[in-house]
Amino acid sequence: PGVAFSYGIEMEHSRWLLSMTNLKAVLEGAKSQSTQSIEIPSHARIGHKCIFEHKNVMSAKSFDPFTHVYMFSIGFPPKLWMHLAGIFNNSQSPYLICFHSPRTVVDEYEFDVELITQTSTSMHGSSEGHTGYLYRRSITKRSTRENPCDPIFQDALDGVGAGFESMYE
Repeated sequence: PGVAFSYGIEMEHSRWLLSMTNLKAVLEGAKSQSTQSIEIPSHARIGHKCIFEHKNVMSAKSFDPFTHVYMFSIGFPPKLWMHLAGIFNNSQSPYLICFHSPRTVVDEYEFDVELITQTSTSMHGSSEGHTGYLYRRSITKRSTRENPCDPIFQDALDGVGAGFESMYE
């Protein structure tokens, strides 16, 4: 509820295929709900404003229009970290969620964020444990651009905006 646009980008084809398998199951659940004769309360409806794409995030210049940037950051190489810090700092996104401490995120790669909280997590399939960190942007940014959506994300935003049937196809 309340999600306008959820976007996942995968640089590796095999990871993108796994994400598409999961997305297909969610969309099939949403389709099934839409054909039920009983009214489902809005808080219990399966959302459909999510998309995954197989693209290179190194082509992005900002994370706009996203309010929350989540990264499964285990194993990211330094070149990718530096690029992600640059595009995050160039965007309006107020929140960053990842699996690296302030020592890496703030001190080493200079993301403009401050730690809000951290929590222990456990991966569903492997039970592998990590600490997740939630950060808030330390400097509020306002866009001066007419369309604050980075071009790499625009087609996906338009597709989600076209509605469920467009996403289900």
